[in-house]
This record gives sequence, structure tokens and C-alpha cells, in this order.
Amino acid sequence: TSADVFDLQLMDASRSSRSRIPEGVIASAVKRGDWVDTLLDDLEFPARSDLRQFLRDVGSDVTSGRAAMVPLVHLHVALEPNAGPLRLADAISELERLGPGQGRMGRAAAARVVLSRLDLDDARLFDFALQQVRADHDLLGIEPAIVGRALLRWKPYLLADGLTQEDPLYRAVEAALPEVDTDELVSVIEAVPGAAAAVLPSRRDVLERSSFWRVTSIDAFSLIRSLDADRDHAALIVSALAEAGRDDCSQVVVERFGIGPVVAALSGMNVAGIRSKMGWVRAIAQRTNDLAEGMVDGRLSHRPLLLILAEIRDPDAVPNSIGTDPWVAAVERTRTTDDVSAEDLLAAFLFNRARGWRSGSTGRLFFLSVQRLHEAMASDRLTGEAWRIAKQRLPYGSVWRDWDQCEKLRHAVVDNFIDRELPPIEFGTVVNDGKLWKKLVDLAADSSRGRRYLDKVRNALLGGHER
Repeated sequence: TSADVFDLQLMDASRSSRSRIPEGVIASAVKRGDWVDTLLDDLEFPARSDLRQFLRDVGSDVTSGRAAMVPLVHLHVALEPNAGPLRLADAISELERLGPGQGRMGRAAAARVVLSRLDLDDARLFDFALQQVRADHDLLGIEPAIVGRALLRWKPYLLADGLTQEDPLYRAVEAALPEVDTDELVSVIEAVPGAAAAVLPSRRDVLERSSFWRVTSIDAFSLIRSLDADRDHAALIVSALAEAGRDDCSQVVVERFGIGPVVAALSGMNVAGIRSKMGWVRAIAQRTNDLAEGMVDGRLSHRPLLLILAEIRDPDAVPNSIGTDPWVAAVERTRTTDDVSAEDLLAAFLFNRARGWRSGSTGRLFFLSVQRLHEAMASDRLTGEAWRIAKQRLPYGSVWRDWDQCEKLRHAVVDNFIDRELPPIEFGTVVNDGKLWKKLVDLAADSSRGRRYLDKVRNALLGGHER
């Protein structure tokens, strides 16, 4: 009509009715847009339409009155779940043309839909929605986690900018972070490395992903030095670092957390797995005092790891300051593996250590090594490296005739028990093989000192006081 830009009424079709509104037109007589159809449907079937409630809620702050009807109807349609991003973008543009102070409620409604619908893959729409929520301390009433997830998706660089606590988006990010998939957070950090500072304080599990440590722009050394993690968490971090191939971080990790987390991580691997992480093995192998402590208290009692340590460490390297020899304590807690070569080398290693002067458990070291080493020598199955370790502390032999390897080994064992006056009971139980034990006894009986020692062994085995 001439008085109103827009008016829609239901009237009868009589001439008297039309005469009251001379400038009115019948809807069916004009080219109708989708907005007219929406209004007509609402008039005809009000029970199945929420248009009127929408207009009351969203149009309440539009001062241009009925002139805003078409933009608001378009917005109503565009906010339906099946509406595409182009329709929503057009509706928002129409609403914005009403003026900067108009349609705040409509803008908020559009922002809620943009942030809530993951299928709306449109950067322009998100820019619009972000502008709306950032201007409102309460985020337009939208659940903060929804805003935060959208922010991580579209504007992760804002996390690197250092959001202040006064910024409404700070609360949104805080609410979203606990709910986001870990791999998604790694992707965010990979795209925006600076976002790590905002993510890691509340999502330490990101550090347990190998993909995180593969992000080349992360200053791994500085980050590790700044971490405050318990042993279990540190072990998971070590596993992630090892899986990522970050052997270069091994020394830094050991300096920060000690050998415990590395031992725990390596203890979940077999021999082949540990061999592939030699940078980490070498990092703990240098800490001989820590190795001794871990072996005694049981933290280092993984047989495959002990086998590898025996390959790279000197037999005398680990101290035995007090009590049971650390190697004895560790090996006795474990079971023999099926890796024949590695087990033979361990036997050679323990024999070498027993022949040295570092251990306070010489007899038990012989018990853990001699029978297997003797069998390996007799069957000529020792590897070159195992033979090298054993040979270092075998006697040279007799000036009258050459001794074979096994004979040298038997002489070494008997000489140690007699010369060092080791506990007789330990000689009596040094091997389980009766034939080998008889050879050791016969060898000891060749000397008067040996015979006196054997008397003590007999007494100990019969339950006497010589232990």
C-alpha cells in the first residue's frame, strides 16, 4: 500500500473488500518470489510454521519495520538445516544492507548456525560469525565449545597470537580443547606451530603422539627441558619420540627425566625393536650409577634390554657399591629368551664380569654364565663378539700343553673360587650339569688348597656352617 512498504492480509475477494485498499494487489496475480510463498504458507498453515515466532525473536531490534520483512524471511529460510552456504551468505548480505545498527538478533542467529553446522565449509561465513561472537562477551549465548572448535578449524593462527583472558574467544578455546581429537590438535600445531603454547597446557596427551614430534618447526629440545611430567607420562613421551625417529632428543630426555622413562619405554620392545632405538640405549648406558640403581630396584629387568646393554657396555662399567651385584639382581628377575646368540653373549659378559674385581657376587655371576658358556664353547657356536668378551679373561693355559676353550673356562672358574675363597656353597651349585661339575671338582682336587676348599664345599652341601 501507499502507507506501508509491506502488508499481507487475508481478505475475501469481494469488490467492497478490494475498494478499501485501492493500491493492493492479489498475491496470485503477481510474480512471486520464494519469500512470498513462505509468507502465504504461514498464513494458510500457521500451525506448521515457526515464521511468526522467528520474526518476533529476530525482528524485534529492526527499526525499519516492514521494510525488513523480505530480508528476514530470506534469513529464516536460509537458517533451515538443508539450506546451502550460498543461500545463507546471500541472506546475511541482505540483512547487513539494512544498516550497521540493524538486525543484531538476526546476525546472532546466523552466527549460531554458521558455527554449529560443520557442513558449512565457507571461510566468508565464518569470518562473519567470528566477528559477531567476538563482539559479545557472552558469545551470543552460543556454547563456548562450539565456538572454540570452529575457531580451531578456521582461524587456528589466533591461538598463536596469544588470546587474552578478556577476549571472549579465550573462553571458547578453553572449553573446546578438552573435547578435540588429539590428532586434530596435532594437525593444528603442524599448520600453526605457535598454537602449541595454547594447546599443550591443557592437552598434554598431544606430547604422546609421534606425529607431534615429527613437526620440524617445534623446538623439541627447549620443549623437553620445560616439561614437568611424571615417570609414566614421560615414558609415553619417550615412546612417541622414539617412534618419530627423534634419537637426537635422547640425551636431553635423560638429562631432564633420568633413565627411568627411557627404560620403561624400551622395556615394551623386543630385541629387534630395541636395536632400532640404539640412540636411546646409548643415552642410558652412559649413566652407570643409574643403571645399577635401576637393576637393583627392579625397574631395569627387561631381558631384551639387558641383552643389548651387554653388547655395548664394558662388563666392569656398572658399579657394585653395596649388596648384590646389579647384573645378578637384574638377570635373576628375568627368563632366558630364544635368542641363542644374544644369550651366549650375555653369558660371556657375566663370566667376564665375574673374573673382574668390580662385583661382590662373583659366585652367582658364575652360576648365571658358566654352564651356558661351556656348552656354547663345546659346540663351537659362540659368535665372534661373544668370544672376544669371554677371551679377555680366560687364562693363557699351561706351559706344558695347550688348553682348549672349555678347559680354560673350567680353570678360570676353579681358580676364582679357590683363590678368592668364594662361598663354598656357591661352588657346590655353580652348574646344574653333573658331568661338568665333576670336571670342576676333579680340577680343584689337583692341588692341596683345592682339596681343602672342597672339604668346605662338602660341609656346606651337607648343611654345615661353611657358606
